[in-house]
Amino acid sequence: MKRIHAFTIATSLVFVFVATGVFAANPAADNAADAVYAKPYPQWVSGDNGGSGFSPWVLSPANNTFNAGFFTASATQNGFFPSGGGIDTTSGANPNPTSWGLYANTNVFYNLAIAYRSFTGGSLGPGQTFSIGMDNGYIDADGGTVGFILRNGNDITNKNDGSRFELYFTGGGADYMILTNGGSAAIDTGIGYTDGGLNVSITLTGPDTFSCTITALVSGASTNFSGSLGGTPGSGIDSVALYNQWAGNGQNYDLFFNSMAVIGDYGIKSIQVPGNTTAVIAVGTSTNATYDLEQNTNLVSGTWSAVISNVPGTGGVVVFTNAVPANTSQEFYRVKVTVGP
Repeated sequence: MKRIHAFTIATSLVFVFVATGVFAANPAADNAADAVYAKPYPQWVSGDNGGSGFSPWVLSPANNTFNAGFFTASATQNGFFPSGGGIDTTSGANPNPTSWGLYANTNVFYNLAIAYRSFTGGSLGPGQTFSIGMDNGYIDADGGTVGFILRNGNDITNKNDGSRFELYFTGGGADYMILTNGGSAAIDTGIGYTDGGLNVSITLTGPDTFSCTITALVSGASTNFSGSLGGTPGSGIDSVALYNQWAGNGQNYDLFFNSMAVIGDYGIKSIQVPGNTTAVIAVGTSTNATYDLEQNTNLVSGTWSAVISNVPGTGGVVVFTNAVPANTSQEFYRVKVTVGP
């Protein structure tokens, strides 16, 4: 259950709308050219909250050190400089091309730079998409790894806690990898190392399944994947962790991210019960899903029954209406979502 809305219509009539499996995360977007990051070094710090729809950043380490930290700069400065491609953005406040940067030097202390950020409104739901640009430089082949993790909860002490989806590249490896099952096996994307940047989009196709599109910015080639999420079945995706795990020393080894977004303005938008005779429920929908409105009179011992079925999403708001029987004291509704091609 993602969200409960309780609406008192009259003293004797209470409607509770239960959104199970419905998109709950608020639409969100942010990029490094936002005015929030237009300040002297370090331009990107804990508590920054550019764009809209996300919670503030939590950065670890909280203060930059010689060996690990955060900044903003052009993503084209890493790897084989200039690396081509690139994920930079500009704005009036930040006219120079820029992205979020993470550095983590290689030494015996095994340095980590991790940027945590949680979603607002709830967990990602089926049909919603998380997208981000990622641009790595060189990566040392002594355990250096860079990537990001979509996670249940928002533990800011352990990036792997609650992991459900991870995209990463390990120094010395051949391809970018997708990890969804706690480390027992990984999906080889077949996409080889690039310092020109990737655009990555992950769409939930169910509570525990996903589709993913990765586009290499230099070649323009896109590759699609699908599979099952790792972690605890049914647990929501509530946050992201971006990380540089001792990739190496110097700007050629810096890691960059940019243009992070949650796409899809879904969920129950409004509820009306005109004259206490008809429930009118407006739902934001996706074009790749169908929707069922189900009703119940008792959450403890009652049975859910469909009152409207297989309504195709439009990409906009769809309105469900259901007659309320006379002398009804309470009714419970939920919207079920089926995502498909």
